[in-house]
Amino acid sequence: MCHEMRRVEPVDWRYAAAIVGLIRYLKWLGEKAPGWVIGSDYLDYDPTCINEKDYLQFVEEMFQREMHHRIAEDLLKNGADSEEQIKLVNDKLSANNGFFALVKLK
Repeated sequence: MCHEMRRVEPVDWRYAAAIVGLIRYLKWLGEKAPGWVIGSDYLDYDPTCINEKDYLQFVEEMFQREMHHRIAEDLLKNGADSEEQIKLVNDKLSANNGFFALVKLK
């Protein structure tokens, strides 16, 4: 059910990138996001169709290979019983530690 449509225009590269991402998300939502329109230089969509639960699921599906916790979860579900698989799970679970070592939070 559409409430109030919002328009995004590609006035610079950031808005153009946002439109690409929104189109992918709205296509993924399917019938949950009716009425969106792609024009020659704009995207109209209903912002009430966007919610955190669906968005996080979309991100996990679109970027599954980059989601270390998902890889570890899949390995554990499939019975990570060899030493090599257990090492891979541990590596994936500690993958973001390198990033936090580079960034000093104050």
